[in-house]
Amino acid sequence: IKLTDTVVRNASSFAGVELWVEGDGTGNSLTVQLRDANDNYFEAQIALDFAGGKTIKIPFADFKAPSWQSGGNLDRRYP
Repeated sequence: IKLTDTVVRNASSFAGVELWVEGDGTGNSLTVQLRDANDNYFEAQIALDFAGGKTIKIPFADFKAPSWQSGGNLDRRYP
């Protein structure tokens, strides 16, 4: 998956997302953004405080609505 790809999936049977990330040790952050079936966005941050590649697991519970969007709960179902 490229960073700009959209994946349409019913995620109700999953606990979160898993990514392979190449860190550069800078401490900068990578934002992972999801959009649910209700057109609401949710984000999680990954600190790039490591060098080299590793698998990152982000539980859906860690995704929060961004500051530019009013709350809401992540709907993991997709019609």
